[in-house]
Amino acid sequence: MSSLSYRAASEVSAERGNDTPLEIRKFLKDKSILITGATGFLGKILVEKILRVQPDIKQLYLLVQPRGGLSPEQRVQSQILDIELFEVLRSKLGKEFEQFTKKKITVVGGNVRLPDLGISSGQAGAITPDLDCIMHLAANTRFDERFDVSLRDNTLGSASMMEFAKTCPKLKLFLHVSTAYVNAHKKGSIIEKPFKMGQTMAEILARETDESRLSDGEIPRLDINFEKELAENARDSGYNIDKEMVELGRRRAKLFGWQNVYTFTKAMGGMLLFENRGHIPLAIVRPSSVLCSYKEPFPGWVEGFKLYDPIAYPFGLGQFPGFPMLENSVLDMVPVDMVVNTILAVVTKHYGREQQDTFVYHSSSGSMNPLFGKDYGEAVYKHFKAYPMMDNNGNDILVERFRCFEDADEFKRSVRSRLLSAALVRLRSSKGSNSDTDKVRQQEYAKNAENLRRQICQDEQETFGYSVYGVDWINFLAEVHLPGLRRHVLKKHRIQGLKQEHSQTPSRL
Repeated sequence: MSSLSYRAASEVSAERGNDTPLEIRKFLKDKSILITGATGFLGKILVEKILRVQPDIKQLYLLVQPRGGLSPEQRVQSQILDIELFEVLRSKLGKEFEQFTKKKITVVGGNVRLPDLGISSGQAGAITPDLDCIMHLAANTRFDERFDVSLRDNTLGSASMMEFAKTCPKLKLFLHVSTAYVNAHKKGSIIEKPFKMGQTMAEILARETDESRLSDGEIPRLDINFEKELAENARDSGYNIDKEMVELGRRRAKLFGWQNVYTFTKAMGGMLLFENRGHIPLAIVRPSSVLCSYKEPFPGWVEGFKLYDPIAYPFGLGQFPGFPMLENSVLDMVPVDMVVNTILAVVTKHYGREQQDTFVYHSSSGSMNPLFGKDYGEAVYKHFKAYPMMDNNGNDILVERFRCFEDADEFKRSVRSRLLSAALVRLRSSKGSNSDTDKVRQQEYAKNAENLRRQICQDEQETFGYSVYGVDWINFLAEVHLPGLRRHVLKKHRIQGLKQEHSQTPSRL
């Protein structure tokens, strides 16, 4: 495959205007950064990228909790440094890899759920004077999580991180990763601003459609302290059953205009960060649905099912003929390495700047290079036609063209209930159900991230650029994402004889 190319450097330079070019490598040099969520999909790519492109980073502090019988140090070793994602860096450094990562990474045992993040006073005293920046990626992304758990992780955990940030004397930026789907059911252009305390999507939508609902008191006011007390009281009074706590979260989210407990609690977390930031500069990145890596450190790296993967998987097994979606529905997706590049550009732009405003950047594709439902179906069909899965007898499973069902009932009638139920469970546990995503398909995000991309210096556009304008979504999904899913997630269905080399790149952007 031929090498990847971004927009012409002269075009980028001409569009940049009078803004100072961003030099991301120069910014990263000698910085000490605390990263939460480093063991997650996005966090691993971020850690790898920083270490690979700037060996003169001073220190990466990774806040990691013990889990599954593993200490924080053991988790960083086995779940980050030892995985295939780091093979490019390992090959580059050779025998120096272990020494380099040991020198550059400090594992901090802690948890955003705990008072003072669960960090010992001695370690906190060593870390806080050294930190230049915090990148807060940790989140509970389950759409069907218990209300009390999601609130604790996504809302109160973010507030705890900001309180910790205030103890760092030279900290010059707090970068928070949220989700584009906090915009919920809103259609049209999305203004890239943080939520103010108590602001709800129900209120925002009412102002656009029927303001009388506000004067009539029909739209409830959000009080985060009340939500916290509600979750605590429900748990203490017998709501400890998972099903009841999950249902409580769904009801509270719907009441205030969000689709699910994940987007609801992430929105509340953003409110607390904005309200309590004090003197700390705050920037927010909101990705849409995150796919596998596009080119770095190599194409196709992925962990777990992403938003639409539970649709593709049963289609490849011959269990689904398609899925309920309109052919012209916009499925907003973005490769994970482009999200990482957006994060690094945002941090470089806003680090150390005195600012009253909080800047919000959406990492998305729908308003610039949309993927339509019919094209998604074509990509899935193209992949499984070229690389069929096999049944239990070793025979190829042949598929017919993917159907976009306008009638959900017709789709349900075409699928055995057992198979449909299993697929919906996978869909909800990965990133939500189709009914959740229906409401966000017509959104058009403002272009802060695109304007920022044009400010990246000419020499770094290839390494840190994130343009989605020329992505051939059909080929990317069919030849990179789905093969990556089968290689790294559905390992028993990996494609025999197809190698995804660590040096290969998609055929075109």
